[in-house]
Amino acid sequence: MGTNSNRAPGARVDVALSELDKLVDQVRSNNGYAASFPEEQKYTVESLEAGSKTLKQDSSTSIGYLREFVFRPVGRLAKRFAGAAISAAIEAFKLALKDWLRKKGVDWLDEL
Repeated sequence: MGTNSNRAPGARVDVALSELDKLVDQVRSNNGYAASFPEEQKYTVESLEAGSKTLKQDSSTSIGYLREFVFRPVGRLAKRFAGAAISAAIEAFKLALKDWLRKKGVDWLDEL
């Protein structure tokens, strides 16, 4: 079963995608991360960009795909940067994502 995006301008998914793009920019520009864990940073950025692209362009995606390309990289960032400045961007994205997923769940239930 896929997670259909059915986005409209200003929809919750657009807020989540905006927060995801901000997070990717912060991860990409984090010089300390690049110096200490360059391959991890590269993998994390590439994973999040792939997830963002899929959410923007595809009409649906799977939970497994989101888990691999969005949830796991964000979880890794949350652990690595707990208490750091970037954690605010991580939390903003997580809140926007949860809001969107809750709304999708309610829409799905309404269709039953």
